[in-house]
Amino acid sequence: MKKIPYGESDFKKIILEDYYYVDKTMYLEKLEEVSSKVVYLRPRRFGKTLFTSMMGYYYDVNSSNLYDDLFKNTYVYNHPTKNKNNYYILKFDFSGMSNYDGSLEDLIHKFNMILCVSINNFLDYYDLKYEIKDDLSPAEVLMCFLSFCKSLKLEKKLYIIIDEYDNFTNSILSSNNMEMFQYILGKNGFVKDFYAKIKEY
Repeated sequence: MKKIPYGESDFKKIILEDYYYVDKTMYLEKLEEVSSKVVYLRPRRFGKTLFTSMMGYYYDVNSSNLYDDLFKNTYVYNHPTKNKNNYYILKFDFSGMSNYDGSLEDLIHKFNMILCVSINNFLDYYDLKYEIKDDLSPAEVLMCFLSFCKSLKLEKKLYIIIDEYDNFTNSILSSNNMEMFQYILGKNGFVKDFYAKIKEY
């Protein structure tokens, strides 16, 4: 009997440990048709994190040996796209950003901490050596790392997946701190600068 994957968002665990999984892999070919920059907005508990997890395994160059085990009962197994297992995956998850202490300094510190942890996970996973400059602004941390990636002349491109990108901004909005909200997202705000570096790259 299959288990209900309540609270589980790791695609690999759900498939290999025989949880129920509603196949949404048919959307991968649609995503590849629309744009190189994709934003999809859905309500909470709609499966966004699980979907990005599935995308990570599908596009990751290091996961090709898992392809049959993870995708054999899905739509995409019989309809693979041209980009299957064709990227290095850099994933950011900002779900932990909402519990900052209310100050701008702590907000930037936590943002930078998530960047550094995500970059370290990437480096460990792909066995790369790089010293993160964590005393810089978030945009500068990212820019230095992306420049490093570019210098390696990697065989595959980088695929950046960002989960819960609006989690902390929604928390700021709900606390009615409009001044901080406008500051971090407005002209020269650190969040705006961060996303601008991704677009530049």
